[in-house]
Amino acid sequence: MNKGTGLRIAVVGVSSLIGEAVIDELRARKTAFAELHALDDERNVGRPVTGDGGAESAKTLALSDVGGS
Repeated sequence: MNKGTGLRIAVVGVSSLIGEAVIDELRARKTAFAELHALDDERNVGRPVTGDGGAESAKTLALSDVGGS
């Protein structure tokens, strides 16, 4: 994928079928982004993200990172 300026994208549940489809669609559309965060639960941390040649790997997402107060 193209690394551009501006967009910071997070895909939560990247190891699920929907998460994989989102990553594939971003690649197919050649979406420009500044950062891509592939997030998943602890079982899949470090797992390579699907697709062609991407260097991304799944990272953990703490619940405290999601909620706001």
